Amino acid sequence: PTLSSGSTRLVNSITHQKEELKMEETLTWYTCGPTVYDHAHVGHARAYVALDIVRRVLESQGYVVFQVMGVTDVDDKIIARAKQIGVPALDVASEHERGFLRDMR
Repeated sequence: PTLSSGSTRLVNSITHQKEELKMEETLTWYTCGPTVYDHAHVGHARAYVALDIVRRVLESQGYVVFQVMGVTDVDDKIIARAKQIGVPALDVASEHERGFLRDMR
């Protein structure tokens, strides 16, 4: 069943209020992604898949969704892992970011 305009409500994380979605608007959505110091795990997958399902449901109802996911590639955990294995921190972050994106496909 298709939802009619105005019947879908989400909590706005800025105002903490439930707001009706309007069909004429593009929904912009920022989500936090992983800190890429190690391989992806089931916690990453759960968050990624849950948000992907919400996005797909909204799109199936006719909403246009512009979603951006941040990936933390500079962090104490990344620096520590780089020192532990003797490679630059950027190499650790790049390798695990590629792995995360591959695993979540």
